[in-house]
Amino acid sequence: MEPAPSIKVFYHVAIRLSLSTILVVFLFSFVFNWNETYTTNTMLRNAVELLPIKLSLFDNEASTGGANSINEAYKMAATLISIAPLLILYALVQRQFIQGIENTGITGE
Repeated sequence: MEPAPSIKVFYHVAIRLSLSTILVVFLFSFVFNWNETYTTNTMLRNAVELLPIKLSLFDNEASTGGANSINEAYKMAATLISIAPLLILYALVQRQFIQGIENTGITGE
């Protein structure tokens, strides 16, 4: 029987044990970067229209108009649309997310 290559051992031991932690870090960084607008605007110089900024503009326009103000239901629908990718991502990695939180807890009885 031949010894396993180093990369195979690394995958089966290190990567498989830390996969849930890697997914939790990915999820937290994705949510942070999804909501972050200052650095993105600084680097791209407003070349890209970001969804959180558009939502803020939509909310400002809706709250300033008197007779033309937008219904609260429209604002809530726009908010739901803006967080829908985050909800879908969380639904996909929910099990690994919970396992990652459990793995970082204190063990013992």
